[in-house]
Amino acid sequence: MSQQYREVRKAVFNEATCPFSGDPAGHFANKQLLQGLVQKASAEADLNRYRGTDRETAVAIWHHLWTKNRYAGIRSQIATTEIRDIECIFDDFERFSSREWDIETSGHNLVTGGSQVHAFLNRTGEFRNKQTIGNLPKLVNIVSVARQLKNFLDAKSPDTPILQFITSGTGRGDVWPIHARLLVMGYRSDLTVLHFMMDIGFQVIKPDIVISRFLLDRGWFHKIIPGLPRDLAFEDLQGKGSYGQRYAYTNARMYRPAIDLARAIAHATTQDDLKGDIGWVTGNPIRELDLFLVKYGQKPEREAGIARTLFTSAAPASMNCISARAH
Repeated sequence: MSQQYREVRKAVFNEATCPFSGDPAGHFANKQLLQGLVQKASAEADLNRYRGTDRETAVAIWHHLWTKNRYAGIRSQIATTEIRDIECIFDDFERFSSREWDIETSGHNLVTGGSQVHAFLNRTGEFRNKQTIGNLPKLVNIVSVARQLKNFLDAKSPDTPILQFITSGTGRGDVWPIHARLLVMGYRSDLTVLHFMMDIGFQVIKPDIVISRFLLDRGWFHKIIPGLPRDLAFEDLQGKGSYGQRYAYTNARMYRPAIDLARAIAHATTQDDLKGDIGWVTGNPIRELDLFLVKYGQKPEREAGIARTLFTSAAPASMNCISARAH
């Protein structure tokens, strides 16, 4: 599996970045974009960046907490636009303690809300001309977690690391109690919590539908999960097949083995080999692995330098770029 991962990584860097026009300059530019993205995300996924005791550290952690909420369940580009528009407001977690952000809902229906809640939902006031996604359960979670963070800061001693808001003293290697704590705190989607944990440096990946489909089609799920039905299909990962939700990719029985496997592959794959394959390596094996597996199966993304999707359940894309492996 380590060798297969290395082949995927090389294919993403050399082939997924190749424009259908075959233009060598465009191909080189795309590879530079992808390398920059992977290196930046891998460098930022470092718990040492979040070990401070001050408000600046709290804001850095909070930014990850609320933005992962916004990415959950919608297209990445839509979430990216919304975050860009509102981050100057939402990064200030203390403002959510105001009564202007009081909110009571019934499912996806608003019961009562403060003035800022209505401004957000109606795109008025400081939210005028900004993209806001009026998902009420998400907004309730953001307000709740922001208030919990402020209460933590108000009560903690000056030398208590902000990270304890997340870990409650649990060691960083024991990720599942931390995962459970975040779910109770308000982020009720298992994969949204994993997204947050991965991005700040815990040793997990986010086994989304793209990665889960890859693991199924490669036969890796059947190698690591005892008793998995031989006829398990992509529809079953989506919860739409004959097995119902039993083997949905959001189920812990699927994502936990996927994370264990990712750790094992990252441990078994040497940094020297990874550098030799494409000329560079990040030094953050688990974060890098997640990124390359996702890029192998995602739709083209100009900002990341991804010009083509290499992997679908049917077949890999054909190569039109003669010089793809040469750069």
